[in-house]
Amino acid sequence: SRKITQGLSMKTFCLVLPLSLTSISATCAEVTLNFFNQAGSFLTAPYYESGVRMTSLAGHYDFGTGLNIDPIVEDSTALTDSRVRFDMYGAWFDPGKIKVSSPGGFLTSSKGGVLSLSSAGTYAPSGEKWKNVEWVDFSVKAPTSPNAELPFSQIDSISLGFEQGVY
Repeated sequence: SRKITQGLSMKTFCLVLPLSLTSISATCAEVTLNFFNQAGSFLTAPYYESGVRMTSLAGHYDFGTGLNIDPIVEDSTALTDSRVRFDMYGAWFDPGKIKVSSPGGFLTSSKGGVLSLSSAGTYAPSGEKWKNVEWVDFSVKAPTSPNAELPFSQIDSISLGFEQGVY
């Protein structure tokens, strides 16, 4: 059950399990969302890939060569943040590597983790605020001035580690 792993990361659980709890059968798995063969702009409907749900919570998202988000300009003065949430339908997971091709966004976790995607490259969130989370949000904040340059961010892939098995 989820209570067994509370306080342990999925990686730790998977390493300890075979040595200490032989009556429980579980394996660790990882899924990577690559957003392959997706296209569309100003999307708001949920997106599903490899057992992961991505939901638009604010603004919109676009698919190009990856997952893009940027604020929405509603009129000449109103700007809206954009935010999407990744979850596994209530199951706990550990976010793994996130490949960022266009910086400017943020990741936040259900446990209060915050990671600024300030440069292109690969990120690997770590620490207690990134272990056994129920969701991870990817967002960009709208500027305070409608005349400011709009932020934009793109991730090419995101990996999520999780426990699977029979108890």
